Amino acid sequence: MYRFVVILFGIALLLAGFYIVFWTPGATERPPLPNAINQSE
Repeated sequence: MYRFVVILFGIALLLAGFYIVFWTPGATERPPLPNAINQSE
């Protein structure tokens, strides 16, 4: 049971790491998208 919790925690940390690494550059590139959506309206 303890090992299962440690594995889940490790996976959660890995996912959080990937989110932080990939989300930061994506956040700066996503603001232009709302402008394109507004233009189509």
